[in-house]
Amino acid sequence: MLITNFSSGELSKYLYGRVDLGQYYQAGSKVENFDIIPTGGLKKRKGTKRLAELNADCRLIPFIVNKNVSFLLEVGIGYIKLWRNGEKLELDGEQLTFVSTDEIPLYSTLEDIREVHYAQNYDELILVHREYKPLLFKWNGG
Repeated sequence: MLITNFSSGELSKYLYGRVDLGQYYQAGSKVENFDIIPTGGLKKRKGTKRLAELNADCRLIPFIVNKNVSFLLEVGIGYIKLWRNGEKLELDGEQLTFVSTDEIPLYSTLEDIREVHYAQNYDELILVHREYKPLLFKWNGG
């Protein structure tokens, strides 16, 4: 049977065989590497691309604000570099980097970086570690 309407997305395995439900005829059993168009169709998901070479002493932390704005934090020893939508953030031609100061001490060992916990609440991302002050990143729009 040809199905061209996927407006119900991916069907739970617990609903297989439930032909009495309307969603059965508007969903796929497995929708992988596709985005569902709200009007019912599918389109191929965008692929990935290499942005940069990273050194081995860093960690990547995602911060996804919405469908159009996403950040990636490259947390390294003594620095945090920001990427926005796949591009390095720059200020006056210089790469924008958070450097350790007395007020905001950044992580000094690879082990510290691995122990960082993070949580996101809508437009805020907080990084915490038991030996460091919490770091808060907030998206203000623009």
